[in-house]
Amino acid sequence: MAEELELDVSNDPTIEAMGSEECTKYAQRHWQRLCAERDARNLVLGESRGEDDKLHKLFLAHFGGFGGCDLRHTSHAALHSGGRGGVLERWRAVLTAMEGRAFAGQPMNMMTLLRADALASYDPAETDLILVPRAQFLMIEIARNRAGVYDGLRDARLRVDVLAAAAGLAAAAEQRDVARVRAGLRELAAHRAVPRALLRESGAARLVGRLSRAAENSPLWLEHCPQASREEIGAVAAALRQQWKAGLTVLEVGAAKRAVAREWVESSLALPPPLRSGCCGGAMVRPQPLDAVCEQGRAALEAQDPAAALRALGAVASAVPSLPLDGHAAASALLREMAGLDGIFGGVAKAAAAVQRQWRAADGLQALAPTERSAAEGWAEASLALQQLLAPRSSGPAAGGPAGGEGGAQGLEIWLIMTVQTRWRRPSWSSGAGWPARAAPAWRSASDSSARRSW
Repeated sequence: MAEELELDVSNDPTIEAMGSEECTKYAQRHWQRLCAERDARNLVLGESRGEDDKLHKLFLAHFGGFGGCDLRHTSHAALHSGGRGGVLERWRAVLTAMEGRAFAGQPMNMMTLLRADALASYDPAETDLILVPRAQFLMIEIARNRAGVYDGLRDARLRVDVLAAAAGLAAAAEQRDVARVRAGLRELAAHRAVPRALLRESGAARLVGRLSRAAENSPLWLEHCPQASREEIGAVAAALRQQWKAGLTVLEVGAAKRAVAREWVESSLALPPPLRSGCCGGAMVRPQPLDAVCEQGRAALEAQDPAAALRALGAVASAVPSLPLDGHAAASALLREMAGLDGIFGGVAKAAAAVQRQWRAADGLQALAPTERSAAEGWAEASLALQQLLAPRSSGPAAGGPAGGEGGAQGLEIWLIMTVQTRWRRPSWSSGAGWPARAAPAWRSASDSSARRSW
């Protein structure tokens, strides 16, 4: 009698880890694109618009109206329901016919995370996450896009985040937890423009207003705090109120003008701290002829002096609000040259790219009416002031500015060293509820036919 062979068919842990990592990264990129897109109906998920159209037609042909289920909400049971001729059997037939295809360089049976609730994030605390093949994910997500499911995603996410942050701040105030009060103010500060109705619904405006008077007329729960802490909380809350007030004015203009104002704010915040003294109503850098500044910048590049190059860049940045992007050929050429540098000039290149972005935003700002332009500049000024208050105290001196004498030069050198030596990392895309170490189970390549079993 032949001996039975015992085969080890367990998955390679390395391959599983690679698959989990790829699955998580793809989910992160997809969520960021959805939240950033103004009109998700035009979002292309495949390699081209034409490929998306074909997948959408295939989906409608087999599941017209998603088999009678709502695209907004689905579940594992809904995707695997029915007996003969049911949803599961139809999905199996469609996906088997697509065997061997690839989308954007990834096999069609690559495991992908699908959110059960279309308007929820990938945080497992908000909704169920369903593992599906890439082809199935694309067809469902394209159908959601085309049906307008994501039209209100931005507003919905804003409402969820503001309500949660306001509730956390209120709880921290009730429990007299100063550290959590600071954290709550920081969370609310991330939303630079909040509709008036949402401010009232969440109670954030009333609570932040009380905190803004903490230094002069502190609530009872703040009386045990040092005066410095009360002043800090009051200053942050007052700056947050000012940011929201300016943001409400901007929200009242049209979508196109609102986008121009938002880009001006984002470009101003993207400027490195040593270059901000000349923008948005701050202390202006001493005016210098741009021709002389450009000569100084080129001399700094030839001398391999990043700090001097950054000081020249600061003088160029101070002229941004009043000079068109193509209004000075030498300055434009210097910015392009600096933006393409690397090595010890890596910090200069990063700063030059930020100045270019703000210069482009300033061009759009000049096209607005005076009152609209003033509102956008006030919004940026308030956002910059708030960001400075929330910045870690150890971030290095920035107040000296590009022309701030010895203190300013020291700040430039510190900033340059931090920029070159620090590995810049974006914050985690998850809300922090805890992403499992292995988000996806057994991952298999396209050549592994056993992957079809999960269909």
